[in-house]
Amino acid sequence: MNVLIVDDEENARQNLRLRLLDIDKEICAISEAESIESAKAILDLGEIDVVFLDIEMPEQDGFALLDVYPNIDFEVIFVTAYNEYALKAFEYLALAYITKPIDNEHLSNVYTKVKKLKMPSINQNVINKLSKQLKLLRSSGKVAVPVEAGFNMIENDDIVLFEASEGYTEIHLRNGTKIVSSKRLKYFESVLDQDIFLRIHRSYIVNVNRIKSYHRVGFVVLENDQEMPVSRNYKSNVINKLKITD
Repeated sequence: MNVLIVDDEENARQNLRLRLLDIDKEICAISEAESIESAKAILDLGEIDVVFLDIEMPEQDGFALLDVYPNIDFEVIFVTAYNEYALKAFEYLALAYITKPIDNEHLSNVYTKVKKLKMPSINQNVINKLSKQLKLLRSSGKVAVPVEAGFNMIENDDIVLFEASEGYTEIHLRNGTKIVSSKRLKYFESVLDQDIFLRIHRSYIVNVNRIKSYHRVGFVVLENDQEMPVSRNYKSNVINKLKITD
């Protein structure tokens, strides 16, 4: 699972991080945010499964973060030193409410509960069927883009890039138009044809056929002369995909 810890106190974040790693050494990633704004920046990438959220913080409280996302796709566990917010927390559909100092057994039980929710068991027949459908869609040369009315079937060749945008994804097309999907960038990364689409940044996936040039300082130029940043985390993937020597 991908975990986000939101707390303005560094010691509190580190303490919770160590406790979680002690419970589950196979956690995919633990991100940290010291403020609501920094938490939003991480959540907008669409890769978080559960948020451990403090309530009383400078400037904005933890509830302000949830107000930004009316339809959240991550679980929320409040971690606070105050009991009086419990009722309000559950009005926000929090999965659990943990008070400080944290009880290890309570934390372990809550974590086990959220892990079961986020990692449901799927029988092999369902997996095989989904895999077959995904292969058929990819072989068609199209992407099924979820939109409010249903799905838009877009030709791979018509797509320039996918851009993360405040919990949504903007699909930029070669004709200059954009399609907005409620799905996050993480979803598209999992369904796109990896031979055609390449993640170059936590906010961008580009069509490799639309890349005109690569610059060692850290960006690619697309066919429309748009410069797109290549982050350090994805640089080696870009170099390997484009078969260039850095």
